[in-house]
Amino acid sequence: MKKCDVTGGKNYAKIKPIGFNETTKIHIHRRCSCQCEDHRGPKGKCEDETFLDSKCLQCDESKCHFDEDSFPSESCRLHKDQPVCSGRGVCICGKCVCHKIKLGKVYGKYCEKDDFSCPYHHGNLCAGHGECEAGRCQCFSGWEGDRCQCPSASSQHCVNSKGQVCSGRGTCVCGRCECTDPQSIGRFCEHCPTCHTACSENWNCMQCLHPHNLSQAILDQCKTSCALMDQHYGHQTSECLSSPSYLRIFFIIFIVTFLIGLLKVLIIRQAILQWNSNKIKSSSDYRVSASKKVR
Repeated sequence: MKKCDVTGGKNYAKIKPIGFNETTKIHIHRRCSCQCEDHRGPKGKCEDETFLDSKCLQCDESKCHFDEDSFPSESCRLHKDQPVCSGRGVCICGKCVCHKIKLGKVYGKYCEKDDFSCPYHHGNLCAGHGECEAGRCQCFSGWEGDRCQCPSASSQHCVNSKGQVCSGRGTCVCGRCECTDPQSIGRFCEHCPTCHTACSENWNCMQCLHPHNLSQAILDQCKTSCALMDQHYGHQTSECLSSPSYLRIFFIIFIVTFLIGLLKVLIIRQAILQWNSNKIKSSSDYRVSASKKVR
């Protein structure tokens, strides 16, 4: 250590490598204290000390100190279950003094922010198009994305004719839609054969295709609200499925079952008749051969 901390006495240091979920805690016992800047001048501040509050720091002829009971360490915790000063600083006079490291700057009221923990893109912090603040990339003008890797104008290529980004079924990544719904396809994730939202959203306009027995109010609504609706069919299969006719399904199953049963009966009957015919024929042949032997 090149200098003493103003707290003096026992303390500890934590070693936490970036990228690893392990921490080493080293207890330190110092037998020195912060020396006053000038023994003959006015007392009340210490060398290289950030806090100059005379109520906090008390200096005598040779050293400075403060009352730890008057400034508990809880005021230096972001949450009760987190370490003092986020494990990246020391608590002095109820305030955090963040450590100085070579990787970058650690700052914040609780030393919870830094300028080096942001994501990289192609080996560059924030893709070289932004600055790291509090673990997030703050992109320069003209760039966007969590890594500032995408030009801002690229998001316009993900907007469909209705003004929706990726039709509400995906996210825009550098000018291309990535569909979050695995059943959606298309440039804007606009095609979804199994989605039922298309029917519910346009159901009021579907009746305009069959204007029979519609009131004049509904016809006027069709002219105003549904005039721009496009009609297209995929493989001539409607996306809106009506409720099935259970009676028709029952009769179809009944008829098929009856025909299968009737066919089985006919096959069994024919097999029995064929067996009886063969039996009678073999019996008659036996009688003829027996009569020939008697003669």
